[in-house]
Amino acid sequence: MVYERMKEKYPEFVDKLEEEGLLSNRVLAEEDDPSSAIGRGWKSIFSTNDKHVAHERSVSTQHLYLSCLKDLNFQT
Repeated sequence: MVYERMKEKYPEFVDKLEEEGLLSNRVLAEEDDPSSAIGRGWKSIFSTNDKHVAHERSVSTQHLYLSCLKDLNFQT
C-alpha cells in the first residue's frame, strides 16, 4: 500500500531507490523497551545474550551490519 502510493506520487524517487537501494541506521538497545519505537532489543531480535553471536546472525540471516556501541547497544 505504501509502495503503491509512493510510486504514484514520487515515481522517480522510487525508481532511484529500487536501482540504488536504501541504507538506514538505527540503534538496537540491549534489552527490550516497550516505550521505544523499535521495542525489541538485540538480545530478543537475535535470540542470544552474546553480542558476537548476534553479529554473526545479523550478517548471515538478515544481511545487516552491526556496530557495537560503548553502552552495549548495536547500531545497524
